[in-house]
Amino acid sequence: MGNKPFIRMELFEGKSLNQVMKDHGRFPLNRSIDLMSELADALRYAHEVGIVHRDIRPSNIMVARPGKVRVIDFGLGIYLENELTSRLTKTGHNIAGGHFTAPELISNPKLIDPRTDIYSLGAVWYNILTGSVSAGRKLKEILLSIEGMNEDIAEVILKCLEDPEERYQSMNELLSDLIELKSDLFY
Repeated sequence: MGNKPFIRMELFEGKSLNQVMKDHGRFPLNRSIDLMSELADALRYAHEVGIVHRDIRPSNIMVARPGKVRVIDFGLGIYLENELTSRLTKTGHNIAGGHFTAPELISNPKLIDPRTDIYSLGAVWYNILTGSVSAGRKLKEILLSIEGMNEDIAEVILKCLEDPEERYQSMNELLSDLIELKSDLFY
């Protein structure tokens, strides 16, 4: 490549989570927990190296068989320049992924807080289980109507969607509960 800059990227032969849902419908509960564990672990690493994604949504998650997952498009997490932020908000578009965006990030597009990724991950989880967005007052009731769902799993999902102070404070906390859910369900 000489002295010219270049970007080296992994070739990942998979589909976006949006496409997987279009092709196969909602996720079974046990597969959703596996997927959320993989995603939470990837985001835990990003947070540890100082990157908050800020745009977690199904179109930014790639899935391939067997059990390979990638979080893509870290653009908003890396490029937090004032010019980019103001351009994105002036056009009338959300800074991130609509219904998957933490309310505090919508209120403050310059916010850099790992808990916003936790909210988004919970919103994605709710979406892949229910086929709808996490809006309204009957979230727990809807979750508990899913085959195999129990109070413990529903509480983990809902805790991701709480106000920042009540939400998981780190991906490590969320991962710990996901590991416990997996061991309770599968072992």
